[in-house]
Parts: sequence; C-alpha cells; structure tokens
Amino acid sequence: MPTETPTNFAKLNQWQQDDAIKMEDFNQDNLKIDQAMADISAQNSVYTIAADYSSGFFIISGLPENLPDIFTVRFTAPADYFKGDRLRIGEQEMDILTTAMQVPSANAFLAGTVVSLDVSYINKQAFLRRR
Repeated sequence: MPTETPTNFAKLNQWQQDDAIKMEDFNQDNLKIDQAMADISAQNSVYTIAADYSSGFFIISGLPENLPDIFTVRFTAPADYFKGDRLRIGEQEMDILTTAMQVPSANAFLAGTVVSLDVSYINKQAFLRRR
C-alpha cells in the first residue's frame, strides 16, 4: 500500500515504521525517478558530432531520430563560416544566428574551431554560442 505521507515534489513513498510495504510501490517510485531523469536528460541534450560543409551548409548527421525541440550541437568546424551560411540537419535547413537574432559576421568561426549551436528545431534556427 502506498504511503500516506509521500514526498512533496515527486510524490515518492515515504513509509512509517508500521506501514505495509509492497514491491509494486517501489517499482512505481522507480518509474517516476526514471521518467524524471529522462526529462532532465532531454532538456539538457548536447550532441557532440562530426560536421561536413558543402555549398553554404554546415551539414550535421548522426543525431538520434527523436530529437527534443531544443538541443545543442557541438562540432569542430570543417570550414570557415561565411556570412549567410546555414545549417542542415537531415532534411531540415535552418539559419545560423547570434543570440541577438542577427546573422553572424563573416569568420564568426574558423575551420578547426569547436562550434556550439543551440538549435530550435521547430523554429528552424540555430544560435551561435560565444565561448
């Protein structure tokens, strides 16, 4: 039987000495914890991947199929950035912008440097993180 005094936030069981404890209560708590960890992981998704460059596009591949709406990609730039270059993830093409919603200036990053982009997949935008 679940406890009558669960924890405040996650509502995990918190038994008293005379409570009847059942395995199913532990299993339900474990599922709650597992789901919370999965949610946190999805919110903090950072993918370190390889990138290619072709015809004005930095091309990202090798990402999981079920991407969260917002995530970060980190890669070593295969080429210098030129003003107006874009990002392609699978079939999705998106603009590369500064956090001020501006197109970065030429040479915003150079070949061989580590680049981090915060991606809003549904808005088709990638924001250049400054280090």
